[in-house]
Amino acid sequence: MSMGLLVQEQPMHFQCIVVEFSSSKLYTKNFFDDVKQRLTKGGVYVTWMDSRIGDKGADIILRSLHQSFKHGVLAYVKGSYFLLIASDEPLLMYQQEAVTTQPELRQNLMEKHAVMSAWLPYQLMTTDLFSLIGKVEGEINTADNPILEFEMARLQNKNFNGFKKRLLAHLSLDEIKTAMPIVGDDFPAPFVLQAKNRLRNSSITRRWKALLPDKKIHKGKSLAELARRKVQAELKNTAKAWHHYAYQLIEVEDYSLAIKTIQHELSLDPSFNDANYNLGVCYELLKQPEKALQAFERELSVDTDDKDVRYRIARLLVKKGKYQQVLVLLNTYIENNGLKRGRAFFYRGLAFHAPGDEVQAKKDLMKAIRLRKSERALANGLHVLGY
Repeated sequence: MSMGLLVQEQPMHFQCIVVEFSSSKLYTKNFFDDVKQRLTKGGVYVTWMDSRIGDKGADIILRSLHQSFKHGVLAYVKGSYFLLIASDEPLLMYQQEAVTTQPELRQNLMEKHAVMSAWLPYQLMTTDLFSLIGKVEGEINTADNPILEFEMARLQNKNFNGFKKRLLAHLSLDEIKTAMPIVGDDFPAPFVLQAKNRLRNSSITRRWKALLPDKKIHKGKSLAELARRKVQAELKNTAKAWHHYAYQLIEVEDYSLAIKTIQHELSLDPSFNDANYNLGVCYELLKQPEKALQAFERELSVDTDDKDVRYRIARLLVKKGKYQQVLVLLNTYIENNGLKRGRAFFYRGLAFHAPGDEVQAKKDLMKAIRLRKSERALANGLHVLGY
């Protein structure tokens, strides 16, 4: 039985009909009208087209579809493969979260395709599909006059560069946002990230990047990456996954939530490398030095070769006046990896200065300022100490 007869003889009505087959007969006005008869009021029809139909073929399909439906939406699947979504009612994203947060869909897309279900709506390109018709006046594809079939038979260059050029010129963030009632704090960065993920460095990706301000993209990328890592952590529930999420929380300066996340990470693996280090960083940034010191000391017990933890501990101990411990820690740190770190020499200089070793103190402090010429705090410190 043909798809046309199947639609004609179907007694039921549907909210949505999706056609995945590829045949010029499925792009005739006759077929579109048959589909429309089987849709409920406000129902949606979904089909597709790709570059193999050419520019004239794209116009034929869109003109024919517009004869049957008043409204149309375009979304990308691949760089030259698009979904055509049509209805007699304006198309908006109702129940957006009901779809994007569906557990099985969320898990399947992330685990098998590394795709964020919450970012699927960002593949929308326009809610004004029929404005992309290049030649409005022209023939319609019908069962009696299958001009699409004739056009594809004589097509030499299988691309629709003219269609894509009109599409890229039409892209509008305001139009997309109007159709999308729910957007995250990371908006509009996911548009670029989703395009990059699905389309690589395509013309669509480049166009979105050109339309969006760099500052918004930079800030939004951090939040978008945070959302992606959170989903991965919730699905995998491993110390490593929570560790990556906590690190991104630190990047966006949510230190309190980072602490809770790291504590969960440590409950899964108490000796996970760098977990206590990151915990100490968070406590230090929240001005809780005692908790920070305890966390750094735990990290050192887990990883005695950690490159930075001795410096972190020493910096906190300077404020506590434990200069001998500072010297031991910084001597090891500088010997192993701190020869070009001005701050390490600065704090060791302070540790020498406190008990009165002015010669060594001056040597370290002057070296610190040479290594960090632009560091005003170091210069001020030297001035206060009389150097």
